[in-house]
Amino acid sequence: RDAYDLWSKHYDSDLNKTRDLDEMIIKQYLSDKRFDSILELGSGTGKNSLLFIEHTDRLVAVDFSEKMLAKAKAKIKSPTIQFQQFDICQRWNFSQEKFDLISFSLILEHMEDLSFIFEQARNSLSKTGRVIVSEFHPFKQYQGAQARFKEEDSIVKIPAFVHHLSEYFEVAKSAGFQLIDLKEIGDDSSEEKIPRILFMEFVLNSGDNTEG
Repeated sequence: RDAYDLWSKHYDSDLNKTRDLDEMIIKQYLSDKRFDSILELGSGTGKNSLLFIEHTDRLVAVDFSEKMLAKAKAKIKSPTIQFQQFDICQRWNFSQEKFDLISFSLILEHMEDLSFIFEQARNSLSKTGRVIVSEFHPFKQYQGAQARFKEEDSIVKIPAFVHHLSEYFEVAKSAGFQLIDLKEIGDDSSEEKIPRILFMEFVLNSGDNTEG
């Protein structure tokens, strides 16, 4: 939390290929879709919130960094959006609503227990809803990369956990989800050609469509 509060001052202006690729794929995903309600987890300074409000009647944007949310609130003035400061590692009691889309963006790498997160997502999803995950690719983590930023003369590294592709799949399956799409997006300017973003889309298993 302290690291993201500190990063908020220049998060939008820093050179950040991961942030930009995440925004690109979310924009592509939303291009032909509309949802009655969206829950955005890891909303940060609102880069994707600006996209989501164009494709929904109601957006709940959640982040645990007070200063990141302050940046988002300053740039987005819309009756469509409701901001919530919350740590999603706790039981999700910020809303009793069932959402048609739940989005995770560059946040799950900081969560140790994915099982709890997916269980909470299941409880917050409508029967026909979708969950999308856009995360820093574990292949990059295998090389030692992680979320970091420069603050004055030092590099601040944000604690992260490596979640393999199989872990995402198994955890989601155990929570009652079915994977319907997977994309691995690389940085075209990189000679390594290693994916930078892992994008996944889940729905509830067809035989397990009860809510709550």
